[in-house]
Amino acid sequence: MSVPGRRKSQRVMMNGKAKENKVISDLSPWILLPIFRYLSTGYIDPIPVKDWLPSSSLTTLSQGRYEKHFLSAALVNRHWSTVARTIIYASVDLEDEDETEVFAETMEDFPELAALVRRLNLGTQCHTKEETSCHIQLLRLCPNLQHLRIQGYNGFLLKEYVEALRACTNLTSLYITRYGLRDWQGDSFCKIGTMVEMMQGWFKLEQVFFHDAIISWCADFDQTQPTPIPRLQRMHMGCSLDTAHIEALSRLAPNLVVFSLSDSGFHSGGSLAAALRVWKSTLIELDLRCEAGSPSSEHWDAVAERLPELSRLNILRVAKGLPPEHYKSAFPPSLREVYVSLPSAADLQSIVDILSSEHRLPSLRLLRTYKPYSEDYDETVRVEICAKRGCLLKWGPMMY
Repeated sequence: MSVPGRRKSQRVMMNGKAKENKVISDLSPWILLPIFRYLSTGYIDPIPVKDWLPSSSLTTLSQGRYEKHFLSAALVNRHWSTVARTIIYASVDLEDEDETEVFAETMEDFPELAALVRRLNLGTQCHTKEETSCHIQLLRLCPNLQHLRIQGYNGFLLKEYVEALRACTNLTSLYITRYGLRDWQGDSFCKIGTMVEMMQGWFKLEQVFFHDAIISWCADFDQTQPTPIPRLQRMHMGCSLDTAHIEALSRLAPNLVVFSLSDSGFHSGGSLAAALRVWKSTLIELDLRCEAGSPSSEHWDAVAERLPELSRLNILRVAKGLPPEHYKSAFPPSLREVYVSLPSAADLQSIVDILSSEHRLPSLRLLRTYKPYSEDYDETVRVEICAKRGCLLKWGPMMY
């Protein structure tokens, strides 16, 4: 015997659930995106690009780290799948040749997916021509690429690679190293004149990192004034720079916040001093690691004269070169962190003498250096003085 009204109540419940399911399935992308982003990365907001590593901290398709809940949600219906694709293809790491080939073919067959790619990490194991060809193809297929990391390449295809990179006009961050994923060293990517020319076409560029991938000793370097890039704020040059190069870079990036120079040192302290004058109101972090060919004392004299003018400088890293007699005059009062190589106890004592005065370096909170190997070295006194000033003394290599 049927209960009166039961079928009607069931119909009402079924209709209610259908309406509820329809509302859920038709959720706005602005609501679905934060949900999918949290399921895939653990963060509601997009993870910002940090320092010089465009995609190392992000969950990407090729790494296969997506939670099963995200994949299940992405397959609810066509609408949810479309929204999920904007996250799946936004950031992609490619570190295997076969995967790279398949992904390049997919992007060629589905241009609508290639348009979703915002961040690419192109790594190579063996610097093969086939893999580098796929990397070049991806640069041409992804029109909205913003963050690019290149780890190794084949030297026979550099001309095509440079031209494909030149066309990436939406770039905001670029990282290039000649070393592949197996730490095999490849050829230099291009001359510094070519790179400066290309950068003038990237009006949205905010940060560049060239790790030993640029040839700077080019006699045909164009010394004309480059077009400034107002957004460019972070720059790392892993090559030797002469006067013309540094002057061009200071004009190219007048609003630089972070400048790092390493590997071979610089050939003209006067030109670097002139660049520091341009950046005196913007520069917050300065890193001079002139390890392979330390500049002469007169070069450091010119640079040391400009350092106190850097009114916003918070972090200073110096490796092998800055004479101890410049410590008192070269350190601006705004410094919060100092990373400096001190080969002897006397050099460290010169820093401690500065800290002994309450009026010198009032903002300093971290001093990192190597522990001097000396029998007359008294660590206790130095640690006590640093602790009294509220400054943390750390031993070990300089770190980013």
